[in-house]
Amino acid sequence: MTTPKRFRLPASGIIIVFFLTAAACNSCGNRSIRQSATFSDCENSLQSLIQRSGFKSAFKSNFRAKIESEEGNEIRVQLVVSSEGGKQEENTIGWLIINTATQTIKDITNDPENPEIVSFTPADWTKFITCHDNTNKIKPTI
Repeated sequence: MTTPKRFRLPASGIIIVFFLTAAACNSCGNRSIRQSATFSDCENSLQSLIQRSGFKSAFKSNFRAKIESEEGNEIRVQLVVSSEGGKQEENTIGWLIINTATQTIKDITNDPENPEIVSFTPADWTKFITCHDNTNKIKPTI
């Protein structure tokens, strides 16, 4: 009876196999892979949060949300629309305060002293807040 020959992998082969395995298993196990959010992603999630919210405006479908300032737990958002006729102007149509501590959105457009509470979906809130917290890139744009 003949003994089968043993297969020996050279050291360089072991290293290559190790790296291929590591690359293929980049997302294996309990590791959570978090894709880094961009400023644009956060602008889009803010836009969605407001468009799908209870904010009332005739311009709700074509406004753009811009973070005007942040102070403590409050994010002040300016809502603007572009002028028609090719002019490079923006007109303010509303102001919102997003409070991350109380998880509220207040419409201060008509009366800053008596703001209206704006309803929103929890999924949109979570998406925006997560993006905002993970990027720390949102700065005033005015």
